Amino acid sequence: MSRSYPRHILAIDPGTEAAGWCRLEVPTPGTWSVRGMGAILLPAGQLYRRLAHLQEKLEPIIADAKTLFCECVVERPFVNKNFMATLAIAGARGVVLALMGRANLRFTEYSPQTWKQVIGNGRADKPEVAYKIGRILKLPSTPSFDQADAAAMALYHATRPDDDA
Repeated sequence: MSRSYPRHILAIDPGTEAAGWCRLEVPTPGTWSVRGMGAILLPAGQLYRRLAHLQEKLEPIIADAKTLFCECVVERPFVNKNFMATLAIAGARGVVLALMGRANLRFTEYSPQTWKQVIGNGRADKPEVAYKIGRILKLPSTPSFDQADAAAMALYHATRPDDDA
């Protein structure tokens, strides 16, 4: 399957304290530029309030992605040592996927060990990912951990061969 260019990729790293997002434009194979990046900080308190805040803040980002026919990327869930944290992250991921589904956007998911390969180390810690992504994307400053994870997912997706589409 051959891809058409330019491509637009929206990656979201859902969390319970913050959700990172990054939108890359890929004009031609091997070239990219950041077209938007941020972290949605979620308020302390009840999980349902945090998820409602996440939905509210993500809606315009997803609406923008829909107008660009973005390919979407979300981190594949993993089981944390703290099962309650795992369940809360699953709730945030559910909000993300529901918004993508409502916008009729397809998504791909990658495990952290997979998308971290874009920086050369599938077991990299958050500071290493943030530092290397900042350098690879030529960002003016090191992104937050949440932003960096989303940017790394987007970049990993952008560099996948056509037959992985």
